[in-house]
Amino acid sequence: MKKQVKKQIIEIIKTLYEAHKRLSALLEDQSLDAAFSLICDCQDTAIQIGNIIDETESNIDKTIKLLEDYCELLYTSSVNISEHNPSDLEKALNQNLSYAEESVRSDIPTPHTVLMIAYYFPPLGGSGVYRSLKFAKYLPLYGWDVEVISAKNPPKGWNFADQSLTLEIPDSTIVHRLPDTLCQGDRVEFDAKRVNNVFEFIRELLCTDREALSLVEKVLRSNNGIKDLLTFPDSCLPWSYDAAQYIENSLDITDYDAVFTTSGPYSAHIIGAYLKRKYGISWIADYRDQWTGNPLVGNSKANIMYKLLLKLETNLLKLADHNICVAPSACNDYIARLGVPQNKISVITNGYDEDDYKDIPFPSDRGEKFTITFSGILYAASQTLEPITQALSQLFSDGLVDRSNVRLQVIGSVDKKNEDLITSCGFDDIFEFKGYLAHKETLRNNVNSDILLMITGNDQINKSWIPGKLFDYLRSGRPILSLAPKDGDAADIIQKTGSGKTLSFGDISGIKDFILKEYEKWEHREIPAPPDINVISNYERKSLTMQLADILDVNIQI
Repeated sequence: MKKQVKKQIIEIIKTLYEAHKRLSALLEDQSLDAAFSLICDCQDTAIQIGNIIDETESNIDKTIKLLEDYCELLYTSSVNISEHNPSDLEKALNQNLSYAEESVRSDIPTPHTVLMIAYYFPPLGGSGVYRSLKFAKYLPLYGWDVEVISAKNPPKGWNFADQSLTLEIPDSTIVHRLPDTLCQGDRVEFDAKRVNNVFEFIRELLCTDREALSLVEKVLRSNNGIKDLLTFPDSCLPWSYDAAQYIENSLDITDYDAVFTTSGPYSAHIIGAYLKRKYGISWIADYRDQWTGNPLVGNSKANIMYKLLLKLETNLLKLADHNICVAPSACNDYIARLGVPQNKISVITNGYDEDDYKDIPFPSDRGEKFTITFSGILYAASQTLEPITQALSQLFSDGLVDRSNVRLQVIGSVDKKNEDLITSCGFDDIFEFKGYLAHKETLRNNVNSDILLMITGNDQINKSWIPGKLFDYLRSGRPILSLAPKDGDAADIIQKTGSGKTLSFGDISGIKDFILKEYEKWEHREIPAPPDINVISNYERKSLTMQLADILDVNIQI
């Protein structure tokens, strides 16, 4: 953290200027012993500065030489200390020291620092964590130090944690983990002052929009108005307010060159907007999911909270210096539907980290079972395993696939609807639910699978949904069976990389053909070719982080 080191050195230099004033006063009073002792202290302090510079591994011989000159002046001054004019000596020492200070300010290389607001950050787990973690891991390679504000504990019901991920956080990265008592399910009492403060926190962002303020007042007059606004745009709003207060009261905003906020939760962006409006700091907003365009939201456009969410989303997109989406369709939607200027929005997809695969060997033989794997969370109504169970049932009935050879496994989380489906179709004997595994273990399972399953849904509203797992699937080199819109962003990536096939939910015949083709390869012990890194390298995390660094570089110059 050379920026903090540089600041530390400059603060120490300020103490030397104060020492010069005291030295002058001591000489005026003819307190020669005290003056001599103070000169020795100044020399020790200059040596301390030199040692700190050496520890930064900065090659700045010029600064060290100037500090040596300063120490030489102190030494010669101490030899005949009684003969010096106090004011002349103070002036000479100040001038000599100023040369060293100027060299420190200009010659010690310091990266920029970005304050990252990432509610989900290791050891918290889940698909969204990897994006924030990998950006934090690789931004220092491109001249950006990272400091993180995250939640201390997961929301109630979020049972995903992976302590191993904390090992990837750079030593130089400071992480502030703040509690979110409301989302953790604790009983929280809000007094009138706190309620008003949280309301003002979000109302400030809508203050120039009369229609939005009118909607706020209308919500407040409803039966659940206060509760609705305290959890708008999501239940993490009070945490976001607390985080903003923490930043203001415990950190120095001038230490940061930019703020980067990533959602969900949605309210993380309100912190960035607040800091942007109040301090003018550059703000980059990263939308892992759309808000009103999110296929999983499903709110009626006539709903008052939907209207208010649309107002907030639009205002935030326009206030940010730059916005980032994970999918081209989402980016295009924001441009066309909400009027975001093209030069204020970019696409940075999710990706895979080559480092994660260093100790994961590509298998030299097929496994004992023909394994179809879904890794991730099955939580949406559209994410059903039914097309797979139908296709497998028919393949078993037709005698084309030996049931005893097949394993259908889920690594992550399964909703009750899919659990009931597995039981109702009699697949308990071939189904294996492994739960949430450490990331490395998930990758090993992917590499040792025969088909990797991705499910988003048929609806056109899912066109912009690119599950984060897709990129680790690409790197595994195993064939991907995707049930998603055939003209969507995920389908486009699969087609361009030649990594599998995208089929509709109703195409049971196509699903059967895909499974049978891969099953026959498994029967003949054919070993799939390793992935072509040249084809998928654009999705490597270092390359993607460089894109973010470029955006940060450009926007701090605004």
